Amino acid sequence: MIEPIHKLRVLLTLVAFSSLAGCRGLPDAPQSLEELTNYLFVHFEDDDDLALQAGVINMHDWLALNFKEANTGYRVQDLSIDAVNDLGIDPVLEGQIGVAVGYDAQADTEALIKVIVTVDGNDMNPEHYLLYDRTFLTDPDCFLSGECDFLSYTLESISTYPLSLEVRAWNTTEIRRVPFGGQSAYILRNWMTAPAQINVDWIAFDQQYYISTILPCEAATRRLDAGWIVADFGLLPIPEELIVSLAVDSMLDAGMATSDYLAEHGAD
Repeated sequence: MIEPIHKLRVLLTLVAFSSLAGCRGLPDAPQSLEELTNYLFVHFEDDDDLALQAGVINMHDWLALNFKEANTGYRVQDLSIDAVNDLGIDPVLEGQIGVAVGYDAQADTEALIKVIVTVDGNDMNPEHYLLYDRTFLTDPDCFLSGECDFLSYTLESISTYPLSLEVRAWNTTEIRRVPFGGQSAYILRNWMTAPAQINVDWIAFDQQYYISTILPCEAATRRLDAGWIVADFGLLPIPEELIVSLAVDSMLDAGMATSDYLAEHGAD
C-alpha cells in the first residue's frame, strides 16, 4: 500500500512534470523495472525528451517503493532488438544475461556527472586499468555548462581481473540530460562496438549493453544501473546465478568508485 505522503509526492511530481511538458503532456511509460530498462534504451535518441521524462518519473517512483529489493540486485529480461538496432553495430542478443541494481551515492548529482565526464578511469581506479583512451565525439564543456543536453564519447580500455585476466574492449557511451521536477536527471547508456579481446582462450566476451538512470534525491543521487552481457565461458561449469551476482557487484563497485572519488577529491 502506498502511504498518503508518498501519494502526495507523486501527485506533486506529476503536476510539475506536466507543466514542463507543455500542452502535449507526457506519454504513458511502463511501470515495471524490466519494461522500463528497455523503454529508456529504446527512447534514448528521441527528438524530444517527453518519453524519457515519463520513464524517469516511473523509475523514480519504482525505486521509491522497491529500493531495498533493488539494492540487492535483480535479474531483468532480455533487451529487445528495438532497443539496440540504432547503435550502428551488428547486435548480438542471443544468450544475454541482464541484471539491475539500485543504490544511493552520497554526492550531488551535478558534481557526480562532472566526475563521470572529466575524470579518466585510470585516474579513478589505476589498479584496474592498463589503458583508458577516451575520445569525445561531442563537446563536454557544452554539456557540462548546460548549453547541450547530449554527450557522446568512445573508449578503448584494457582492464585487469583476477586470474591474470586482461580484457581489451571498445565502447561507445552516450549521456542525456532530462528535465526532472525543476532539476536534471541523466540517462547514460553504453555498448561494446566489437567483441572484447581477452588474453585467454577459455572465455569469449561478445557484447555488453548498459544503461543507468541517475536521479537527484535530496542531498544524494539515486541510481538504477542495468547491464546485459553476452559471453561464452566454454566448458567451465559457471552457474548463471554466480554470473548475475558478480555482475551486480561489478556495477555497484563501478558506481560507488565515482562517488568515492568525488568524496576524496571534489568535483574540480
